[in-house]
Order: sequence, then structure tokens, then C-alpha cells
Amino acid sequence: MSFEFRARQAVTACLLLLVLAASSARPFVVPPPEALAPKLAEEQAAAKKAGHPSPRLLSLCHSRANSPEALLAEARYECAEGDVTYLDSDWFWSPCGLLQPIRASYLCQPTPTSAE
Repeated sequence: MSFEFRARQAVTACLLLLVLAASSARPFVVPPPEALAPKLAEEQAAAKKAGHPSPRLLSLCHSRANSPEALLAEARYECAEGDVTYLDSDWFWSPCGLLQPIRASYLCQPTPTSAE
């Protein structure tokens, strides 16, 4: 076998491993983008005015191989305290890596406790 053929096989094997690694990785939590700070401040002010617990931002890095259902399930798991609302996605200059380059951001809204 020629060197070119072996090199082509090695490159193909590496690409296949990268695709498999990206498709099997779970989304992971990263800091939210600063651009969403005004939205969070607005939501926190509304919650305070209504007497509800303060919401927080959650951002998850993921790849296109992660289904939207799996991503939402992970967001609900991380936001165990209540409702989850999708806000935005970005990929440029995010803290996510090469295998999971997309950052999805959610608003975690705690469930209001009823006063008895």
C-alpha cells in the first residue's frame, strides 16, 4: 500500500472519531453571554415586583448532533427549580469547544411559592 493511501485512511479514521465524539457528548454548562444581562435584569425586576423568586440565566454548550429534546431535558435538569424558557443561541466567540461549538441560553424561572 502506498503512503498516500495510508495517510488518507488515517485522516478518515480521525474524522470518524471526531464525529462520533461530538455526537455522543452531553451538553455542558458554561457562563451565559453578557448580551443577555439586560434581559435578565428586566426579568428579575418583574419577578421582584410580583413577589416571585429571582430568575437566573443558564447556558449550555452543545453540537448539532444533540437533539432539541435532549437539550431541553438537560436545561430542565440544570434548572431544577422551575420553568425553562429558551432565549438565544450563539457560536461565535463562545466559551464552547470545537466539538460542541453552540451555546444555547435559557431563563430559569423558579416556581413561585404560595403564601399560606
